[in-house]
Amino acid sequence: LLFLISGIVLYTLFNAIAIRSMNSMDANSSLFFYRQVQPIDTIYSRTIVEVVIYSVVFIILVTIAFLIRESFIMSDFALLIVSFISLSIFSMGIGIFLMIATFRYEWVKSVVQFLLRPLWFMSGVFFSLNDIPQNIRPYLSWNPILQSIELTRHSFSNSYPLNEAVSLTYLVLISLLVLTISLWLYNKNLRILRTQ
Repeated sequence: LLFLISGIVLYTLFNAIAIRSMNSMDANSSLFFYRQVQPIDTIYSRTIVEVVIYSVVFIILVTIAFLIRESFIMSDFALLIVSFISLSIFSMGIGIFLMIATFRYEWVKSVVQFLLRPLWFMSGVFFSLNDIPQNIRPYLSWNPILQSIELTRHSFSNSYPLNEAVSLTYLVLISLLVLTISLWLYNKNLRILRTQ
């Protein structure tokens, strides 16, 4: 049960922040009447709201799982928190990038929607990285969502086998890198975004 909860909640968190952010300019267009409101503010608010909502949902579902098992299992709480926050930062970075891309190129929305289904299956929601053939693992392990899900599962129990391709350092660094690049792109395109 914890295996499925970790996969579904974390992927849905990514989806809620990153994918919905690409529509944030249209959904909040009336707010831009006020000069103090910047396009990136919609991403910040979306991220904060979704992180709070999914944190509560995650806590409730995990508590239910513990009650069903009649035992409390938590091997590394710090790993769970860092993994969750890192995925949130990564999602916000992707959200900023998609907001810019879809504002400039409308066809990007269609491409993103097309890629969602394969991404769901490649993110380890219903499988462990160890269940995948050895020759494919290195390519799938590049996916930060899969990294976060695997680390979260391992945080509940040390007995959960963590593949050597999974790294907390990689997850944190790639999340910060994606956010940094997205903020740089936002700064470069701010004048165009303000024409909304």
